[in-house]
Amino acid sequence: MQILGKWTKDPQVVKEGVKEFYKNRLTTTLELGVRLDNIQFQQISKEDNYMLINRFEETEIKAAV
Repeated sequence: MQILGKWTKDPQVVKEGVKEFYKNRLTTTLELGVRLDNIQFQQISKEDNYMLINRFEETEIKAAV
């Protein structure tokens, strides 16, 4: 396995290299790099929202199928 640009077969070096690789990949940072301040998003109307969260009627399902 190649660790820090050098090939090695030493199990301890490989173990530490893999551990560091995944630690760096899976560690979260506080700074996301993307800011959404002052961005206006479009909103749907209350009626459209109600339609989206309402249960489907059996007739609507049959008509769609």
